[in-house]
Amino acid sequence: IYVRSRDGFTTKTDNSERAIPINGSLFTVINQLRQNPRSKIYPFCSITGSKLSDRRLLEACKVVGKAAEIKRRVFLHKFRHTFATHLVKRRVPIEAIQKLLGHSSINETMIYTHVRTEELHSDVELLNDLGKSREVDDENSNPDNQSNVFNIAA
Repeated sequence: IYVRSRDGFTTKTDNSERAIPINGSLFTVINQLRQNPRSKIYPFCSITGSKLSDRRLLEACKVVGKAAEIKRRVFLHKFRHTFATHLVKRRVPIEAIQKLLGHSSINETMIYTHVRTEELHSDVELLNDLGKSREVDDENSNPDNQSNVFNIAA
């Protein structure tokens, strides 16, 4: 999807133009909308083909939140947070998430990444077999020297 300012629509950042990759599910939905368009101007519009108001978008957002059984307050920007968080949980590089969100600074992106402590703990657990895999991989290594490396704190 390409997003750019046009008559009746201005991007958040003046005159910015952005290509937004979409997944297969959304591509299918958009193609269905294109086959029976309600508007020649707006890809997402009201049933009469007019521009969606901010209020109508928020109402739709609340309906989606209720259907998803989200208990907290639901608003459009929350979906942006959720999108970024799901990408982080699937180990998408933070630089890729930065580009997807259109941030100029990685610090802006870090605000959106709500990673729970338990998940960080499981990431560190990946190192549990570090000494074992090194012994297997390095045929010329001395196992006694490697065990000393891991027992320094003992």
